[in-house]
Amino acid sequence: MTLRSFTQRSVRKQLLTQSLLGAACVLICMAPLTSSATETVAKPPLAKLDYRFDSRISRPVLENYLARSTTVASLLHLTSDDDLRMMQNTGVKFAGRVIWMWGNESRIDALVEKGEPFVKRIHEMDPDIILQGAIFEIITTDVNNIPIPASVFEEFGLKREVRNFRYEDMIYPFGHRVDHWRKGASVPDMSRLETRMWFVYVGKRWIDMGIEAIHFGQVEIMDDRDRDHVHWRDMMARLRSYAKKHARRHMALADAHVPSGGIVHDGVLMFDLHSFPSRPKSVKGKPYQAILEKGFSD
Repeated sequence: MTLRSFTQRSVRKQLLTQSLLGAACVLICMAPLTSSATETVAKPPLAKLDYRFDSRISRPVLENYLARSTTVASLLHLTSDDDLRMMQNTGVKFAGRVIWMWGNESRIDALVEKGEPFVKRIHEMDPDIILQGAIFEIITTDVNNIPIPASVFEEFGLKREVRNFRYEDMIYPFGHRVDHWRKGASVPDMSRLETRMWFVYVGKRWIDMGIEAIHFGQVEIMDDRDRDHVHWRDMMARLRSYAKKHARRHMALADAHVPSGGIVHDGVLMFDLHSFPSRPKSVKGKPYQAILEKGFSD
């Protein structure tokens, strides 16, 4: 069974640890519930779990990763030795959102330059760890400062140009979701070619530095003119094809926030897994304990 043919009936809650931002993200795959929100499920010792994959990943192996998943937001921005210690001590195998941008797109070169050596250190510590980058539901006028590489034009069968990305060519027409986040910061429209070029460009940058999973944010506010997700699937197919040749283990997992429960086309789940935020609930009088409770805070 391939990952993207998972059913949508229910989800399994996965182990997480607290992120650097004080919030956590439960990474889930589409599988039947086996326990309640408060029940502890016995797991085999970490040393006996299988984390091997190359080009394809089995459902059991993916579930092993998600059972040791955590959001470690901005890990590659901060490159802290203490974060490495935490990850090693807690047995993290899937580290979410380690590199991302929320606007300020022109800093991408600086982020990659700082983060790439740290990626190597992490994989020297544990070669099995999957690091996840993110491409969120925002585009700002700062993108106008980034030159488009020739390889991006070639990817889309376009004539090479010497120009930068164009913010105006990525936003929705008629003012829809324009300045949604702030002035000059809008929701990108995936039906527009320039948007797909941008997502492919960023995704390739993440893959080239050793990232093996990409979170695509709130898909359902970027698909208002792509209801059948033709353009979404096109963009993702290009990144999957690139990952097959260039990623560490020849694939990149894809996920997104999909409150509707999952996007399916011809019976196939568009993403490999899905993420939903969950903030740990403090236990009064027990500062070292927390509860994951559905519906709490987030």
